[in-house]
Amino acid sequence: IDCAAGLVPFKEWRFFESQLQLFVELKQYLQLYRNGSEEYFPEPTEIIANGHGELALLIQKHGGKVLLAQKLDMRLSSGIDKLVWGPMTLDFAIQLLHFIRSQFLQMTPPLLYPIICMPSEKDLIRCGREDLVCQVVEFGGYENVARRLGLAYFDGKSRKLDEAVFRGARSLWKGRKGIAPSGNNVQPIGSTHARKRKGV
Repeated sequence: IDCAAGLVPFKEWRFFESQLQLFVELKQYLQLYRNGSEEYFPEPTEIIANGHGELALLIQKHGGKVLLAQKLDMRLSSGIDKLVWGPMTLDFAIQLLHFIRSQFLQMTPPLLYPIICMPSEKDLIRCGREDLVCQVVEFGGYENVARRLGLAYFDGKSRKLDEAVFRGARSLWKGRKGIAPSGNNVQPIGSTHARKRKGV
């Protein structure tokens, strides 16, 4: 129904928002208890003991500490070996997801192809985010970043990809010139802090 109405499917948007909330709350937790250090991924038991049960649930929902530590290039204090996915920081992940979110919220439905996808280099430059361009390269390139953050990725090279879908997905970003606010200053919809401000 969502796609037919030109809207991003509810489950896809909910996953996107939930992951952004996870990264924001994890960063805040590390600032509170680890002086902002991203070297070690915190244990869920420690997180719960410190009164951050919702963050622990988000970690569980998004694959658990081992998978998230791999995605975010963090070590595990338990000593469990992890695959090396390459460098990544929470700051970058939050900034990129906030940028994508802000651009989608500016769009007027119905969208021809409602897909949450990774912006290209041209898209980011067009929107004045050369800083993100440099970081994407530093963290492994557009496809690698997209897969680590659960974003659709289109490069036009797949024979299985309908050309119209590719053109439609790329057109989502055309004409976007807004600059996303800093990830440190904006709370995702549904976050603990946003609900507190609303008195819920």
